Amino acid sequence: MNGQSDTALHTGTQIRPAARAITAIFPGSFKPPHAGHIRAICHLLDEAAVTQVVVIISNRCRPIPGTDDAIDADAARVLLQNMLRSVDVPMERVRIEIAEHRAVSRALQFFDEIEPGNSLWFCVGTHDASAGDDRFARIAALSKEKGIAASVKVLPPAPVSVHSCDLRKHIAGGQKGQRGFCAELPPEMTATEKAAIWTECRASQRRIADIVKPKIAAALRNVMHIETEELTETKPRSVDPVFEYTPPAGAKCIIKYAGDTTAAGAFGQPLVQKPARRLAVEKRVLRHLRRHLPAPMVLPELIHFDRRTRISVLSRPPVSATQLATDIEKRKFDTTVAAKAGRLLAAIHGAPLPDEPFWGPPDGCHEHWNAVVGTVERQLDGAFQVPDSAEVPRELLQHCIQAAKPNVVHLQFGTQNVWRDAGQTGVENFECAASFGDQAYDLALFIVDYVVVGIEQDCVSRVADLINAFVRAYRLERQAKDLTGPVRLLIYVACLMLGNTSVRNKLGRYTNYPDCVVRMLKRIESGTEHTATETEFRFLGRMMQDCRRS
Repeated sequence: MNGQSDTALHTGTQIRPAARAITAIFPGSFKPPHAGHIRAICHLLDEAAVTQVVVIISNRCRPIPGTDDAIDADAARVLLQNMLRSVDVPMERVRIEIAEHRAVSRALQFFDEIEPGNSLWFCVGTHDASAGDDRFARIAALSKEKGIAASVKVLPPAPVSVHSCDLRKHIAGGQKGQRGFCAELPPEMTATEKAAIWTECRASQRRIADIVKPKIAAALRNVMHIETEELTETKPRSVDPVFEYTPPAGAKCIIKYAGDTTAAGAFGQPLVQKPARRLAVEKRVLRHLRRHLPAPMVLPELIHFDRRTRISVLSRPPVSATQLATDIEKRKFDTTVAAKAGRLLAAIHGAPLPDEPFWGPPDGCHEHWNAVVGTVERQLDGAFQVPDSAEVPRELLQHCIQAAKPNVVHLQFGTQNVWRDAGQTGVENFECAASFGDQAYDLALFIVDYVVVGIEQDCVSRVADLINAFVRAYRLERQAKDLTGPVRLLIYVACLMLGNTSVRNKLGRYTNYPDCVVRMLKRIESGTEHTATETEFRFLGRMMQDCRRS
């Protein structure tokens, strides 16, 4: 929260007793605290009727940009205490506590803790109030129910807007960010005091996985009655860490955590937290598909889901399972496995629409589709030194995006999420799935992984065989006379290759690579490939050969 005021700092003047004592509740992240927070607290202390200011620090992580680090809640409390002491705030009237999870949830619990006859102020910053902050929408009803006078207090703005996210950017800048960071601290602090806060802030950075691990263990114990001390991180450098653990009796499980993310999370950006709803969406998708897929055993089993803490416990693939991404990196090309992946995707796409959209009515799935594919569109400019060069890809991609319709889509059907084991093929990670989108996009995600390997390892013909097997099996399973949207499929393949950062990094040494892909798109635009079917993916083969020759 960014409650701020241009009121002079509290001077310790004696406050006259008030007829009705007011407890001012100031919830927020405070990671890290800044001048706006200090001014807001001092403004509240200067209110004659306020007997105590309760600062509630959220126990959710806010990543340092470009890293998988954050400042934990304990460190935020120490930083805030030190800053308040530096500006001579009467600490006996300030109470700082850390919420178990969300700061606002803890704030509302004060209705059960306040003495009768006293009042509550729930404080919000000017920016939050003007943005339609609805976190305290229940106050009126709770006030009536509990018989406690309560209201929302909008704090006056500071002369200069200050946000914790700006300070986190300064921290991410390393030593170069010190000057900008210190400028956001209270001007009453000395240069030495500011330097100490900067040093303390830098030293308090911890990996998000290390911060959330004890929180997850506590939630598993208290909510799901699962006792575990061993949580193993499944992938490094993640702001949305995933863990695995082995119960006393049974196979290893996957634990996903989304308790620190916000509704404004993003898709497709490294080291940026994903939307908070994603695990609830995955729960809905898995339950729906298990009712309708002919082979439910290829999907993860949802063992536990806790809505409050946003924790999912899922079955993991067999220990002996191998990701298809691992196979193709090792040049293990099996057309039978590729065909099984095609049939699996066809089964997902053939599932009926759910009664309610996975991402919620009325337009949740539409907005989600635009966010996912819009990421590719935004990344296209980064593929070219001259942004105008992306004009043809962007226009064609926009045409594809508008062709989406209601149907079940996975939207992360890449080889890293598909596995094989003992003749069985399965798929993981339904966090991004939706009930609106273009199913050709799913096929393109899978195909791109093969195309990149074909170019990089000079095995174009082998890869073309895999693509044909995958597409042919998909087409037969869907009983289609022709592959639905073959032109859109080729456009998605090309745009994903141009816009995906990891793909560009892998193929960056092929100097002709962007030109070859754009030539492919221009041929599509001119109409020369509008009759493409799965047997004509030799067109992709020509592009791969061109890239390889460069």
